[in-house]
Amino acid sequence: MAIVIKNKNIQENVVDENGNLLGVISYNPDDTKSYTKFSDIINKIYKVQDKVKSLSSSIKQIPKRELSLEELDEHRGSLEKMNETFHYQEKLLEEIFTDFDFIFGEGICEKIMKGSYDIELLIPILEAVKPNFDKARNKKVGKYLPKEEIEVLDVME
Repeated sequence: MAIVIKNKNIQENVVDENGNLLGVISYNPDDTKSYTKFSDIINKIYKVQDKVKSLSSSIKQIPKRELSLEELDEHRGSLEKMNETFHYQEKLLEEIFTDFDFIFGEGICEKIMKGSYDIELLIPILEAVKPNFDKARNKKVGKYLPKEEIEVLDVME
């Protein structure tokens, strides 16, 4: 006698703006670790955004023209802060890509992003799968929480 296990994975095609297939994602929104990784991705995106926003005042002080060595030295602090921010962003993006591949399938980031470090390429996927993760989460914990707390817990709002 065989034991039958229900496959809860959802599979969706990912296409570019011309309708060309980039890859297929497969995920189980009921999987606790996948939901945790999904939540981690959202929090890391917010961290990257916050870090870039904090950099804007430093960047505004750097003239938008070719600078002499003396002028570069004057803006060394801002340039170092900018460099530090880019490295921080790169590190978090690598973590996001690892989490993304865990949830949606090994190598899917490379198929979709083709080596790019542009997080905006992943946002449509995250927005598309969010309702499935929300539904799964609400099914598990929603019955224990007042309705207003469930609404507050939405990670991408």
